[in-house]
Amino acid sequence: MPELTQIYQKQLDASQLCPVCKAAMYWVEGEFYQQALNFHQCSHCEHCIFYGEQAQQCHCDACLKSRKKQIQQTRFSERKEEWQKKREQQDNVEFLLDSLSLIDKLFLLSLLDGIVDEQHPHDEFINFEHYYPLQIAPSYQLFKFLKQHFIKHYYLLSQQQGSEKYFTNLRLHGYREPSLLSITQQLRAWFYQDFTQGVPYKDSEEVKETLLILLSHEILNFCQHRCQKWQIQFYGNQQFIDYCKQLLNDLAVTQIFFLADKALNYLHDKQLLEASNQNFVNTNRLRKTLMQYRERGEQEHWETSNLARPHDMPYSQMSYIFIDRLLKFEDKAFKQPIWKCWQDILPRLRFFTERHCIHCGSKELVIEYSTQEYVSFSCLRCKQQDHYFIK
Repeated sequence: MPELTQIYQKQLDASQLCPVCKAAMYWVEGEFYQQALNFHQCSHCEHCIFYGEQAQQCHCDACLKSRKKQIQQTRFSERKEEWQKKREQQDNVEFLLDSLSLIDKLFLLSLLDGIVDEQHPHDEFINFEHYYPLQIAPSYQLFKFLKQHFIKHYYLLSQQQGSEKYFTNLRLHGYREPSLLSITQQLRAWFYQDFTQGVPYKDSEEVKETLLILLSHEILNFCQHRCQKWQIQFYGNQQFIDYCKQLLNDLAVTQIFFLADKALNYLHDKQLLEASNQNFVNTNRLRKTLMQYRERGEQEHWETSNLARPHDMPYSQMSYIFIDRLLKFEDKAFKQPIWKCWQDILPRLRFFTERHCIHCGSKELVIEYSTQEYVSFSCLRCKQQDHYFIK
């Protein structure tokens, strides 16, 4: 309410309801710097509706919050326009394929592998209309997040407004505008050649975090798969994904499948699952039920049973490339806890991350022979040949 120099009349007007809280409003007539000022003021939240030619702003909590949100949206739009203008003015605003994170490289290879090859003609753009999300990622949410992430950071550029066809804005060393075939061949060399052509990750922690993300979304996909037969919507939020990661530190994926299946059946029998999952009500109830199961299991020393991954549940390209091809875990990733799988793969990951010639220190090495237990390579600088055990 403005600081009026004089109030002539203030009375309750029950015919006028506040648009914010629906409470009755006061009708106020007064004088503001020798000018008449008439307005309605809410009796509860003090929201004001001004009348007359002189513009006044309401300073209630709701209006202040609304203006703050508008200012943030305007600043975001301005930054986006500045970036777009900068990108239009500078032709060299591109990103190295090496600079992408491990999960970004994995997502890109999942989109391109099987579509781009030397034997068949292919387009030089990515058309998202041709993809089924669960064909690419373990869950709808992960596919949607990675797609928006690529577009937001300009790794992909749209052909035109509203189009689902995107060109890559990436480059390789020595190639300014590489073809999709060149990008795909480089990604295949990283993920399929058993680390002999380089590694797609920066350190072993990035590999572990990517594995946790994929397996937690596999659990989310399992819950969605179970709820489909009841025609109940289920989708995850960040709290649910974080709790799945926490469970994966102690339990195998198949054990979490058993707990989730038991919890969902209990909630469905008690009619505690809602059809729409509005405000993540189903997600939060399942998470709290799993937490109660886990706490009681630890107190009473339960032995958690296993439930095999359903054969009719789609197995995504990202999970196949990362788990089966890069890490070579296959079923072990689902039947063993993360810490157990990690004992087998960590020494090899660290070796290929930090590998260098012990004679001259060069990292320009050619892998001649590689197994799970030892590696032979030769140095391109000093021509030294070495043989290392990595277990």
